[in-house]
Amino acid sequence: MVLDDWGKNAIKQEKFKKLEAHYAFEGILCNKAKGNEKGAVENLVSIARQIALTPMPWVKDFEELQEHVTQKCTEYCMNHKIKNKEYSIKEMLEEEKKHLLPLPLLPLDPSAEIKALVHPDLTVRSEGIKYSVPKAFIGLTVTLKVSPFKVDIYFQGSLIYSHKKVFRKGDHQYVTEHYLDILDRKPRAIDNAAPIIKGQMPDELSEFLRICKSKDKNHQLVNIFLLGKKISRETLLWAVRQANSTGVPSYDMVCFYLEIQENKKVTNFDSDIKVDSVDFKKYDELIEGREKYNEK
Repeated sequence: MVLDDWGKNAIKQEKFKKLEAHYAFEGILCNKAKGNEKGAVENLVSIARQIALTPMPWVKDFEELQEHVTQKCTEYCMNHKIKNKEYSIKEMLEEEKKHLLPLPLLPLDPSAEIKALVHPDLTVRSEGIKYSVPKAFIGLTVTLKVSPFKVDIYFQGSLIYSHKKVFRKGDHQYVTEHYLDILDRKPRAIDNAAPIIKGQMPDELSEFLRICKSKDKNHQLVNIFLLGKKISRETLLWAVRQANSTGVPSYDMVCFYLEIQENKKVTNFDSDIKVDSVDFKKYDELIEGREKYNEK
């Protein structure tokens, strides 16, 4: 938050000034290591640690941790009453809102914006990490909006791809689908291609690559991807799931399930032909008459 000096003499960064302006407040700076100057903040940290982080939660990523903390804090506000107060925190907040200025229509976007060139390998660079984009943007300058958990890539104001932000050096984010045309044109490169070995792809296709026993499974994977140019993504992934469920998936098996799906569409048609149902009333009368005759 500071550019130089510290404590009450600190100079606010431009981004912090932007935050103040957006939400119409003025930040009051405190001296370093002076908890008595910000007692409310220290107390809130202690409360959050107690209700959301004790015992330590086990989560798979930052997003799940955020959801957990938000849920616990919301439950606390809904139900907790401060000592000597008649209403819950939530009820008092709703009452206080009536006397506050409304929030801006849009939240502040805290992302850092970076201009980047799309290199011949279909990637842009951010903090030493490569992020891939579709082939059409090679040689163009795009805008990266880098937030704590995402890297959104824009060209002329339109979002062209959104990557999950990574933090380990060398953990480059290649999206396999971005490289299909190149791999289709250069099949000899498929076996050692980083977009296949380390590429980001749907779970169904990652599973296909894991359990397929064929020596040419990488080539089969590319051919499966290319099927997506002719059919919907949903249908393709359904067929891959069916093939994976056999334990021995292959490109031919995926095509087999796609053919089954296509045949279902062909046979499930609406017809204008009216077929009258058979009237068995006369037959029932004959059976009833025969039963009465046998009783005599």
